[in-house]
Amino acid sequence: MFESFDQTQYERRIKPMLAAYSGPKASFVLSDTAMWHYITMYDSIPAQRSSQPIQLLYFKDKELVSYQLNCYAKGTPLGKLDWNYNNRFDTRIPKTAMDFSGDKIDLDQLLNTLNLPVADSIRSNKEVMVLFWTRVMWSQTYSLHDLMVRNAMQTGQKDLPAIIYVNTDKFFAQEMAGKNNVNGSDLGFLSEEQIEKVKGWAQME
Repeated sequence: MFESFDQTQYERRIKPMLAAYSGPKASFVLSDTAMWHYITMYDSIPAQRSSQPIQLLYFKDKELVSYQLNCYAKGTPLGKLDWNYNNRFDTRIPKTAMDFSGDKIDLDQLLNTLNLPVADSIRSNKEVMVLFWTRVMWSQTYSLHDLMVRNAMQTGQKDLPAIIYVNTDKFFAQEMAGKNNVNGSDLGFLSEEQIEKVKGWAQME
């Protein structure tokens, strides 16, 4: 467990992921406030889902086409996660684990919400994967990364999708330190509508 962001620990974990993928990629550390904006950006996806530690979003032509979350991967007695549950990753773009039909999310909207300066060369890629990860669940993150890289490279090195790595350690450090007030009283940077979504999350926990 940790209660603050550690740059050394972040670099220790991001380096092997970056080295494992030869396609276009970019990595960022997300602010805790930006994560709150992300959590509340959806209309049909509840906050207890969009706040999960590991999330993988696939975009094709900037449209969200597949959404994976750790809570939809089948757990094992040893604490591992079967990300290919129901053979989701048997196709180049895996079958979605989460129904997002009530939301129409595009890549630019997501990156603007996250306030990430992603280069046009990455944004304009035909296929883009956005991986939310944290060292809270590092071994499970790395197993997903291994699967998504193998899946992306199954047709060779040509036209590889771009990967945007989004580290959320700052948000989860606040969570572990007990500083994330889901009742909304400490979330004055959110709109009233966003705070209502957060309060709904608190009531469901």
